[in-house]
Amino acid sequence: MGERTHTPGPWSVKHTDTTYYVESAEGIRVVSTSWHGHIRKPYPLKAEAFANATLAAAAPEMFEALRMAREAFVVAGSMPLSDADTLALIDAALAKARPHV
Repeated sequence: MGERTHTPGPWSVKHTDTTYYVESAEGIRVVSTSWHGHIRKPYPLKAEAFANATLAAAAPEMFEALRMAREAFVVAGSMPLSDADTLALIDAALAKARPHV
């Protein structure tokens, strides 16, 4: 597997009046999405834009969780469901990917 090339996490969701953006801990704006309150195209509606930004913000943790799961699979020959550290990391990444309104 290659080296990580993305902006290091953690990432968090920030917003302005019409934009949600994902920012790294170092203050780098990684992703942004505009939204519209009433018209679906070409921009997503506000709730959808927030969900998109929330999912994007979870990317570094999801990447690490999958990397660990893969490593556990290779070492054990199967996914060890008792591996509490791997499951905790996967659960945390999945929870972050779900928007909290």
